[in-house]
Amino acid sequence: LGNWGPSTKCLCMANRTITPSKAVWKGEVVIGRIQTVREFEVFQSGGGWKFLFRKPLLHAFKAVHNYETDKVQVTGIGGTATLCN
Repeated sequence: LGNWGPSTKCLCMANRTITPSKAVWKGEVVIGRIQTVREFEVFQSGGGWKFLFRKPLLHAFKAVHNYETDKVQVTGIGGTATLCN
């Protein structure tokens, strides 16, 4: 992946620990036929996360989480796609 840059942000985790961001990445994210351009902070999760969707990305993909099935439906110009959590 290209488009890496330095980051000075510190991120607050759910357990209230502060984790420094290692870098920021900006580029096109494609899920199924749906795409958006976004920016992501890259950090060492200690294996807790592979990829963390935050509110701006959830809004960009019009994400709806079905807690019963633990699946997330994303919608955009290209249609819809389902992510299994």
